[in-house]
Amino acid sequence: MTIEQRKEIFAKEVWTISDIAIVFEYDNLSPTGAYNAAATKMREIKRNGFDRLHIEGRLHIQDYFDYYNLPPYRYVDHLSNQLLDNKD
Repeated sequence: MTIEQRKEIFAKEVWTISDIAIVFEYDNLSPTGAYNAAATKMREIKRNGFDRLHIEGRLHIQDYFDYYNLPPYRYVDHLSNQLLDNKD
């Protein structure tokens, strides 16, 4: 995944299965394999109680952060800029 792809994907509020495939770098698999692996990963996140949207094939980015216990400000530019501005 390139830096530009990363910025574009993490700027989204809702991810698709294709976005999950790129984030987890499943795109080097066959198209069917990448889709299946990404769909499985999305179901894993949703089945563990992280499903704000309740829409099949869609995942809210906050559910991804919560599932992996990641701080959102490290991944989303506008949040990191706000934190830097507030430190002054």
